[in-house]
Amino acid sequence: MRRLNADGHRVSCASPGDCQAAVTAAGFPYVQLTPNTYSEWSRVDKNVPWVRRLMDTSNRRRKAIEALGVERVAAELTEMQPDLVLIDRELHEHIIIALSLDLPLALTSTWFAIWRKPRIPPPHKGIIPGQTWKGSRAGIELYWRWLHLHKTRLAFREGVRHPGADRISVLKALANLHGVKLRKHIELYQWQIPFSYKSLPLLCLRSLEMEFPHKPPRTVHYMGPMINPQRVDQSTSTDSNAQLESILSRHRRDGNRVLIYCGFGSFFKTIEAFLYRLFEAAASRPDWDLIVPVGEDQMRKLGELSAENVHCFDWVPQLQVLGQADLALVHGGVNTIAECVHFGVPMIVYNQEFLDMPGNTARVVYHGIGVEGDIRGETPEEIRAKIDGILENAEIKTRVTTMRDRVLNSDRDKRVEDVVHELLAE
Repeated sequence: MRRLNADGHRVSCASPGDCQAAVTAAGFPYVQLTPNTYSEWSRVDKNVPWVRRLMDTSNRRRKAIEALGVERVAAELTEMQPDLVLIDRELHEHIIIALSLDLPLALTSTWFAIWRKPRIPPPHKGIIPGQTWKGSRAGIELYWRWLHLHKTRLAFREGVRHPGADRISVLKALANLHGVKLRKHIELYQWQIPFSYKSLPLLCLRSLEMEFPHKPPRTVHYMGPMINPQRVDQSTSTDSNAQLESILSRHRRDGNRVLIYCGFGSFFKTIEAFLYRLFEAAASRPDWDLIVPVGEDQMRKLGELSAENVHCFDWVPQLQVLGQADLALVHGGVNTIAECVHFGVPMIVYNQEFLDMPGNTARVVYHGIGVEGDIRGETPEEIRAKIDGILENAEIKTRVTTMRDRVLNSDRDKRVEDVVHELLAE
């Protein structure tokens, strides 16, 4: 948004989630859309006796469509009369409404490649093309076929659980209601659930330089990770700010100290045992400083158990810390990986095999800008040895610095601005 605005476009943002504070703080007009409550509706629907669900299909489907929260979207888009609509590829109901209005439309995605290609494994698998039988052409194809069977089974199960009002049926009904021939636009055999779009332009907010080598589909445009180094994150307490600044200042003064950022997002509760082993590993290395955001709920418990050089916070400004970090221990989230690359920070990725984390981890390993850790099995001694191995490996630091430069150079090519101009010209 910031770059498009600087390029002379008038940019507005609309969301079914509450993003108003962040958007208006950045200086952009904001429209609050009706939240999608289909998940809540489906939980209630599941408790209705199955025979009653079957007998009341039409009424239930109508209520399910209402729960999508798109009644006002058509009117709002018509009133705005945008020259181009950019929609997150997971907002299926909003995509359908935009298609019904015949508006210029493109999708956005924050994932790496999720399309079925001979050298692109499904992103929920930590497969590196060309390595072991899994990374062979036949192995990758086998995993894609297994995924297709799995998606078919899930769709069948949801169809039985919510007869006539499962998510696919409801989206198809919404499309029919608005005169959209959905079959013309969608693909069922790709990774995204419940379906992907084959005919719409896609702006992938990732760097092609970080991908496995392949030729993207003709509709896909890689934009880069869209990191704003001047981003103003939420503020912590005054005491936390002072503590963090003290740690960072000491690191700037003392070149012998090692600053390690441990960023596990919102998944830390499931890795508590690993954090205890990590804290034990750090206890015998007083020259390390670990910065560990753990969330407000676990702050007191984990903080009391940590060593003197392990600094637990409820939250930290990630970009500020990565700007000084020597190493990052991360969970495989795509945004954190992109930010580590932006600041040239090597990584140890302790992914939890959730969604696209294995595929993100595989890309880090493939490009040699980090290594994969074993979140369940590594002992404190093994964790310490792995950290020492990365810190002493000049080749990894060189590779991540080179990757940073490649990504930053491509960012200067103004891919976003050029692609948007092309879409507007069409």
